[in-house]
Amino acid sequence: LWVAGNSDNKVSSSPLAAASATQFVALSAPLHIAFTTGGVLYVSQYVSHVVSKFIPPSTKVVTLFGVDGTSGDATGAPADCLFNSPRTLAVDDSNEYVYLMDSNNGAVRLIAPNDRVTTLALPGTTLGLAKTVTVAPGGTLYVADDGTPYIHVFGELPRAPTLSITIGNGN
Repeated sequence: LWVAGNSDNKVSSSPLAAASATQFVALSAPLHIAFTTGGVLYVSQYVSHVVSKFIPPSTKVVTLFGVDGTSGDATGAPADCLFNSPRTLAVDDSNEYVYLMDSNNGAVRLIAPNDRVTTLALPGTTLGLAKTVTVAPGGTLYVADDGTPYIHVFGELPRAPTLSITIGNGN
């Protein structure tokens, strides 16, 4: 069991067994965590506008995506990225791609296996205050958008997403 603790700025493992718990300190408002089946841990840090990549049991950051404390809108190599309040993370079935909801930019970012970050083009929709992204078994991407309010459903990931349905009536 892993817990992202926004109020204590830690991500912890095994909170029920404190003697064997691993704590990742020096995080700024960790909001969401996601694991690949290979054990790589991604942590979104909403306030500091970054995503950290760890390989447990080490508590040292392997890769930092973004610039700590700097918001913006840029993709590319990890150090060149700028996010604005990154929220949820999701790993696809292949465990190769990580999807990130860059909420205040209204964008879904895609972290590729080579750690390059791109913006996932989502045809047929404009995101408002999107907060949640998740990938269902089989590779369907769901994006929940507070700003519209809709849930957008996309298939054919990650290279050519197509809008398959929008759930909600806008009220």
